[in-house]
Amino acid sequence: MGVLTVPQRDSENRRQAERRYLKYAAVGTQFGLTITLFTLAGVWLDERFDKSPLFTIILALIGIVGGMIALVYKVK
Repeated sequence: MGVLTVPQRDSENRRQAERRYLKYAAVGTQFGLTITLFTLAGVWLDERFDKSPLFTIILALIGIVGGMIALVYKVK
């Protein structure tokens, strides 16, 4: 009995599909981390300067816009 092997072509197609999925997973992770880090920086600045939601809102919006720009740019 012979050993079952996956043809080289199928293996290459599978690797290419995995790379595509990993690329999109990384983009989603980057999007979430960007928003989170900017929001946390805003919370820290609000506590430091006693300007309660001002910096949090501003930096959260900057994080969302920046994350969306990066998302569109990478997916394109």
